[in-house]
Amino acid sequence: MSASRLGAPALALAAALAVTVGAAPAHRARAATAAAPPPLSIWKVTPTPNPVPPPLSGPGDVSNAYFQGVSAASTTEAWAVGSLELNSTEPLAEHWNGAAWKTVSVAKPAGASFFKGVDDLSPTNAWAVGSQVGQVNTLTLVEHWNGTTWSIVPSPNPQVGVGLDDTLNAIAGVGPNDLWAVGETCCAGILPLFEHWNGIRWSVVPSPTFDGAFLNGVTAIASNDVWAVGSKDGETTLAFHWNGKNWSVVPTPNLPPGTPPAGTNVLTGVSAAGSNDVWASGYEDNIPSDTYMYNKPYLLHWNGTVWNLVSVPNAGSEGSLLFGTTVLSAANIWAVGNTLETDGSLLGLTEHFNGSSWSVVPSLDPGQLGPTPDNTLSAIAAVPGQSTVWAVGTQEIPGQCCLRTLALQTSGTPPASTTSTSQSTSAAAALSFGDNSAGELGDGTATQSDAPVGVTGLKGIESISAGGRHDLALLTNGTVMAWGDNTFGQLGAGNPGPNNENSVPAAVKGLSNVTAVSSGGEHSLALLKNGTVMAWGDNVEGQLGNGTTTNSDVPVAVKGVSGAISISAGYLHSLAVLKNGTVMAWGDNIDGQLGNGTDSNISDLPAPVKGVSGATAVAAGGLHSLALLKNGTVIAWGQNESGQLGNSTETGSDTQVAVKNLSGVMAIAAGSEHSVALLTDGTVEVWGDNSFYQLAQNNNSAFGGISNSDVPVKIKGLAKVAAISAGGLFNLALLTNGTVMDWGDNALGQLGTGATTDTFTPATVPSLSHVTAVSAGAVHSLVRTG
Repeated sequence: MSASRLGAPALALAAALAVTVGAAPAHRARAATAAAPPPLSIWKVTPTPNPVPPPLSGPGDVSNAYFQGVSAASTTEAWAVGSLELNSTEPLAEHWNGAAWKTVSVAKPAGASFFKGVDDLSPTNAWAVGSQVGQVNTLTLVEHWNGTTWSIVPSPNPQVGVGLDDTLNAIAGVGPNDLWAVGETCCAGILPLFEHWNGIRWSVVPSPTFDGAFLNGVTAIASNDVWAVGSKDGETTLAFHWNGKNWSVVPTPNLPPGTPPAGTNVLTGVSAAGSNDVWASGYEDNIPSDTYMYNKPYLLHWNGTVWNLVSVPNAGSEGSLLFGTTVLSAANIWAVGNTLETDGSLLGLTEHFNGSSWSVVPSLDPGQLGPTPDNTLSAIAAVPGQSTVWAVGTQEIPGQCCLRTLALQTSGTPPASTTSTSQSTSAAAALSFGDNSAGELGDGTATQSDAPVGVTGLKGIESISAGGRHDLALLTNGTVMAWGDNTFGQLGAGNPGPNNENSVPAAVKGLSNVTAVSSGGEHSLALLKNGTVMAWGDNVEGQLGNGTTTNSDVPVAVKGVSGAISISAGYLHSLAVLKNGTVMAWGDNIDGQLGNGTDSNISDLPAPVKGVSGATAVAAGGLHSLALLKNGTVIAWGQNESGQLGNSTETGSDTQVAVKNLSGVMAIAAGSEHSVALLTDGTVEVWGDNSFYQLAQNNNSAFGGISNSDVPVKIKGLAKVAAISAGGLFNLALLTNGTVMDWGDNALGQLGTGATTDTFTPATVPSLSHVTAVSAGAVHSLVRTG
């Protein structure tokens, strides 16, 4: 019901509004030639009242009006909020009654103040959030509309003191007694700020410690399903999820950098069609100086399992930015922002998703804003149950001194556009390197390569997974491609045998609506949109989970698993996380890797791992297992001969044990006998076997090295990591700048360095850039680019 946009992470309110308009770059001087009027549009401008400017006494005086948030309860009930800059800055609220916009008086704190977000629940119940400047710092501002007046409602401020600021940027809820407002608290560290309304009072809700976090948008699907998005230090995207009990960080991708390197990766807004269909708007802003080349808009899509990067048209001559999104249905989604033009203008941008592709929709009719329609769109909201959509922002009108509010409305169907992209990055490609004895590099040969080679014929890649000697690629249409070894039918093509490997990708038979894939030693798993799991390939230890030990060369249903949200295939066992936070395991159990309290007998049917709750992700290794909990800690079970359980022993465990001295984890990976964790600060910790430098340390004790470690150790010199993957005896790390670093065993060139020399220091794969995903197999590597 609500929509919000980026709140500038300024330390003072004056700086926030002086620098940005809807988080867009400030206007530059316009060239003498006016921009051509935009083409005809289904969007219509609806007039909004603006205050009469007071006499301006000097060149520094301004009289600006901004919209920064919008929300609608019905076709006759909507609010747009922002700020007025007159002699000082004050909050602004305008109401739509079905016929016209009208300015409504709000409560005005003593100091300068502004609104950033609004949630319109009904004609007698609306909320607006923002900030106010106190005597020594900036404070949260929350106001409530009761149908007659706006009034200030007390809201907490976690940091109080000189130079300590609290800001709320967005608000959303599922009902009048269940609302969330998000922002940041600064500057004894910049931390995420979550405040909740329970019908009586606002209170701060704890979240994972995450320094540098700015939250710009929030959407509430249910009381136990809320998303908040923003950025970390303005450099990488950031998403938090509320499950009804706790907030946790969920890994998100970033757009690969252009030239020059990326300055920012920011998520600005979020909206949802359901638990398995959530969209977040954002942009990458490459600003070398005062030019705006290489700005790139994008969206992230949550499919119920992972966030995936989605490319959209980049309409401006110097790029474009997205500040908000709203979802009407799975096949009717809007995003707004602005384009950046070579003549210095900023033009409003609206883009639409029809269920298969994104396209630019002209946002204004000719002449509606005068001859030079400078404008930016900062927020967007749909009317619940209707086709009506509101987009609001700011316009600069020639002949007038200052900026004015802008509101657009549409109820139409977007026309066809020649500027469109597929749902995920249409240019996405896959590269591979290392062992190729079974065609697992997918390049049509069986020739080993110590440098990246292209996987043949893959388009529209959603995600990738490298296994023992085979690989899987999930496509954007929900189908799966496979290549490599097919001795046990692990390609799912119906033709198993040691001589039936595929050196190029081929479709897995009978699979659709897939949201995630995982390649094991010699078997494969697929998670479906409905929460069930399919499996195929080797089944000698029951790792297909279908109640037999018979191999299958086509996908079969894993019995007894529903509501799954995450999967992982190990060497001879399989794991799945369910929505309720429990973990199911099946397959080989020779070292207790199923976590069921025994270390004998296989299990050809899934069974719960004992004592596990609150799990969000799993990683199945050689003969051990890991689970990431919602509180950012990790548990482990199974083989521990090299200390891969991280519990300060080398004794195996058939029930879960806590990994010691580890917190703030956002992703995990398991190798043959080692384990890896990515922390929220972008660093990496490792533990277990170090015989081939998997721990990124010299393994010669005479030179201060270690043979292994039974507790996590931090990898020195590795920072700004976005994703990790553990191979048999090596590791991959994807950095936020789109490059890849790796270390460990390199006997068959699986590090992609152009040599076959092992390394204990993370090294950059020299020919890789614009990488968006990595996956390490037994002795080969797979990456997704574009």
